[in-house]
Amino acid sequence: MIIKIFRDLKQYTLTSSIKKDDIDLVKKYRPAALKKKDADGNDIFAVSYVEGKPCVAANGITFGSVSAEGGFAMITGALPETLPANTTAGDYVADKVGSALTLINEFEASIPEVVNAIKTERAELIGGIVEV
Repeated sequence: MIIKIFRDLKQYTLTSSIKKDDIDLVKKYRPAALKKKDADGNDIFAVSYVEGKPCVAANGITFGSVSAEGGFAMITGALPETLPANTTAGDYVADKVGSALTLINEFEASIPEVVNAIKTERAELIGGIVEV
């Protein structure tokens, strides 16, 4: 995850190392891989993509746009016009997204392997289809 703050624009971006197309692929073929569960099987964190509707919360992250280069999943958020005293823009963003960052970093590490497995299985499936 790369976080950038644009003070002059009063915005920040969170850019994942996961591509939007990879999130879509995993959602279609292995949606459980986009969720982290507790010992009892309850969802405790999830990753998703909904165009134009980004959200960061303690229990999940929804990306809402893609980077111009590479198609990486992104969130663009607004910084408040005025920050509380003794608070930097970095403090604000860290407080807003900090709880989700550890878990999203775990997903970013695991999703490429899931994507590769899906692509391999899909290629084998397609290779076994006989057209007559």
